[in-house]
Amino acid sequence: MTAAKKTLSSQQIEDFKKKFNERRQFYQIPGAALGIVQDGQVTVSEGFGVRDLQTQTPMTAKTIFNIGSMSKSLTALMIGTQVDEGLYAWDTPVSEISSQYRFPSVLAYEPTVTDLMGMASGIDGALNPYAIIPDPNDPSTAIIGANGTLWNDQTAIYTIKNIQFLPCDPADKGKHIYNNELYASASYLTPLKENRPTSQLLQAYKQLMHEKVFDTIGMADTAMSGTLSSVSDDYAISYGLDMSDGQAKTFDKGAVSINYINGVGPAGQVVSNVEDMNRYLITILNNGVNPDGVAVINADTLQQLWNIEGKETKTNRYDAGITGTITYGMGWWVEDIPRKSNPDEIVTVRHHGGFLPSWACMQMLVPEQNVGMVILTNGSFGREFTMEMNQELLNLLYDSDLDNFIDNEALYTKFVSDLETTMPEKVSSYTVVYEDVEMLLGNYEGLWTLEVDGDNRLVLFKNGWIYHLYPSREDPLFIYYIGASNNHRGMRVRESSDPDIDPLEGAKIWFVEDEQEVINMIGPQIGGVKKLPNLLESDELNRLILSILGDKSFPPAPPAPAPPAPPAPRMRAPKASERQIKVSKETTRYLLRNLQLD
Repeated sequence: MTAAKKTLSSQQIEDFKKKFNERRQFYQIPGAALGIVQDGQVTVSEGFGVRDLQTQTPMTAKTIFNIGSMSKSLTALMIGTQVDEGLYAWDTPVSEISSQYRFPSVLAYEPTVTDLMGMASGIDGALNPYAIIPDPNDPSTAIIGANGTLWNDQTAIYTIKNIQFLPCDPADKGKHIYNNELYASASYLTPLKENRPTSQLLQAYKQLMHEKVFDTIGMADTAMSGTLSSVSDDYAISYGLDMSDGQAKTFDKGAVSINYINGVGPAGQVVSNVEDMNRYLITILNNGVNPDGVAVINADTLQQLWNIEGKETKTNRYDAGITGTITYGMGWWVEDIPRKSNPDEIVTVRHHGGFLPSWACMQMLVPEQNVGMVILTNGSFGREFTMEMNQELLNLLYDSDLDNFIDNEALYTKFVSDLETTMPEKVSSYTVVYEDVEMLLGNYEGLWTLEVDGDNRLVLFKNGWIYHLYPSREDPLFIYYIGASNNHRGMRVRESSDPDIDPLEGAKIWFVEDEQEVINMIGPQIGGVKKLPNLLESDELNRLILSILGDKSFPPAPPAPAPPAPPAPRMRAPKASERQIKVSKETTRYLLRNLQLD
C-alpha cells in the first residue's frame, strides 16, 4: 500500500528551515547547508551559520564540504554507467575483468562487481587508518598502520593487491560488513580492463567521475580532492570538540584536508556543495535523468544500486536516526519503516551518511514522495543533528506517523552530561609557555606533528586527525590523548547494538586504556581516550611529552639492547624534514618548573 503523495507547502518549508537553524545551534555546529528537492524542483538550497568561525564568513549553498562516504553513491553511479556501456555487468566475476585483484585464500566463491560494492562479501575492512594488517607470511607488508602504510600513502594498486590480507570469514557472505578498501577497489575496474598503467588508476577514476557523473549532471563545483581550497574560495572549515575543561564546546582547530585517503578515495574523497547535490538527488529520483532532461544512466541499471536480494537485513539503531529494517545496497542504505497507524504499511527510505573528522553529511531519498534532502555540516555533533533532521522531514511527509525514531537529543545530552562529569575526574588541566616548549614543537617520524593550541595546550596532529594531550590525575606519567573530531572524539556515547535495548541504556562514556583496544578503537562506532605511548611510533617524542606533562623527572632511557632478535617489520624511514630531539635533564627540569598545572 502506497501512502498519499504530500507536497510540502511554503509555510512548512519555512518552519522546517527555522527549526533546522535552531537545532544546528543546539548541537553546537558552526555552520550547515541544507538542500531539499521535490518533484524535480529545488525547494531549498541555503546555508546557515558560518563556514569559518574566525572570519564569521556566512555559509552558502555553494560552500564546499568534504562529503565523506556519501561519495560511495556517486562512485556507484559512475560504475553503473560503465555497465550501461557494456564494459562489464554487475554479476561479472572480477577475475574476468582484471588479473590484478587478490582475494583472501579462504574465500570460497569468485567475487563479482556487486561483491566489491555490496558490503556483504565476507571480507572485512581495515576498520581505520591506523589498523595494522600484515601478511602472515611476511610481517613487513603491514597494510595500514603505525608500522605500515596509512591511507594517505596508499596507491590504488596497493589497495587492490592487499585485499588478500584483509580479515575474511567465508561464513559471513551475505552479512553486512562495511569495507572501504573493497568498495574503492571497484572504482578501478574500467581503467584496469583498458590496461591503463597501474600508476594512473586513481587519475583515470577521477576522469571517469567528471565525464560520467559530475559534468553530465551539471555538478560544476564537485570534484575528487583532498584540499577544499583548490576547488573554491567558498569552502568550509571543520570544527572539533574541546573537552579539555569538561565543557563540550566547539574549538577552532579545523581539519581542512582529507588527502590522507588517496587510493581509498573513491569510498570517501568527493567534495561538493548543496547546490550540486540537489542536482544529483533530482537525477536519482528522476530514474537517472538529470534536471535538464539528459540521461545519465539507464533506469534499470540504477535500480540495482538498491538491490538487497540475498543480503542480511538488520534492525537499524543509529545509521540515519530512524529505526526500521535496514540493508545495504551499493552506496545506499535501504530502510523500511512501519507506520504507527498501520504497521503493515511500510515506508521505504534510502540514505547514506558521510562522516569524517568533524564533518558530518547526510543524504536521504523518500521515493514515494519524490523527495530528497541533503545536509552538510562542519561540526562534531553533525551526525546527531542530521539524523534528527531526517526524522523531522519524515514527520512532515507522514504526519508524524512513522514508528520508532531514536531520540538524538537525549543521546547528545547524555554525552555532554557524562563528559562534563567524567572529564575533570580523569585528567588535569594545564598550560604551557610557548617559548619554553618551542624547541620541542614540529614534525616527528611517524607523520606526527606536535604543536601548541590557542589555549596554550599541547596538541598532536596526524593526517588531519587532531588530539589534545592531558596528563592523568591518577598517574602523572600516563597521558591521555583525546580525539577532537566526529568519528573518534575522545569520550563518546556508545549506543547498544541490541535492538531490544533502548539506546540510552547502552550509552556510556568510557576511557580506553587497554593497548589492543587502543589500536582497534578508532572508528565511527567506538570512541575513547587513549594512552599515548601505546600508539605513537616515536619513543623520543613519547619521552619528551611525558617530561612536559609529568611532574617527575625525565623518564629513564630505554634499557640496553637485548640480544639480537628476529628481524622486525620494516618501517618507513623518516623523511628528511622530520626530526628527533634529545633534551637534557637540565632542560627538562626547566620546562617542568615553568609548566603551569592547575
